[in-house]
Amino acid sequence: KFGDNISAQAWCIIRCIYFAYSSKQIRLGCPKRISVNFPMKSFDYVNQKLYEM
Repeated sequence: KFGDNISAQAWCIIRCIYFAYSSKQIRLGCPKRISVNFPMKSFDYVNQKLYEM
């Protein structure tokens, strides 16, 4: 039963929190630092190689 399965209950609670947070983030707009690929802002050789790792 679902009521006896603690791990299934925890999984559902975590998923609900995740979807609530995601929907709030979508409504408010994603932060610029996440939507932009910040390691590649300056196109130098070191950043390119670090990004490729």
